[in-house]
Amino acid sequence: MNALNELFAEYVRMRKNGLESREALQHLRPYIEPLDNKSKHHLAAMMRQWEQSGQASPAPATNDAPAQRSVIKPLSGPPPSAQRGEKADVEWIACPNCGKMNRREDVFCYQCGQILEEDDSQFATQTFTATDDLYRDDFFGSDSILIMEIRHIDRYFELRPQTSSHEIVIGRSTGNSAMVPDIDLAEFGAEDLGVSRLHLALKYDGESEAIQVHDLGSSNGTFLNGQRLNPTEVRVLRHNDELRLGRFVMRIYFSHPGQELD
Repeated sequence: MNALNELFAEYVRMRKNGLESREALQHLRPYIEPLDNKSKHHLAAMMRQWEQSGQASPAPATNDAPAQRSVIKPLSGPPPSAQRGEKADVEWIACPNCGKMNRREDVFCYQCGQILEEDDSQFATQTFTATDDLYRDDFFGSDSILIMEIRHIDRYFELRPQTSSHEIVIGRSTGNSAMVPDIDLAEFGAEDLGVSRLHLALKYDGESEAIQVHDLGSSNGTFLNGQRLNPTEVRVLRHNDELRLGRFVMRIYFSHPGQELD
């Protein structure tokens, strides 16, 4: 299946599962933009024809390169801040260049790329580890880390949605797919567990300091702590939530930096 057929199929799936046309196009935009103008016009004609008649147009004859999108790679081993459902003690230091908080074991500052000094004598500010008493369960600050642990295997994703210029899409790739989600669950048996290619999107809401998620019209649904999300429903993630995509289960953890004491 080439890029146009694949994009068209995802559009139809989203529409059939409850998303409005404008919302479906918004989620597909990062994959549509790299196409050339001829391909874009062809895809638009396919979508218009389907909207008017419900019938797919003939397959395009062009060979389109897959759209490029950065993929967040999984890490091995149990999440350092999520073992046994508890937050581990994490020591934080300030970047000497931009002042953002980083974990002491980090080599580069996630914000500006500055090399973090091993000698911490210049960072004499007292810090303490964040606890449940300091943060509400849905709080996600500008320096917080989102950890998504795959149930029953020692793999997890660690990300900072607040630094992303676009919503983060979770799903699975298929072969030479033109649509590679930011978090690709394909290697973990996602297809057999009912994960759609573009299944779920999450984004950071700086105003409310929270992580929002919504289903992308997935075939087998998204469940937050056992409750199914409607295609147009936006929910807020909380520390220790269970997120299920079809039958694919992940546990959510928030890790916060220490705060400076006066």
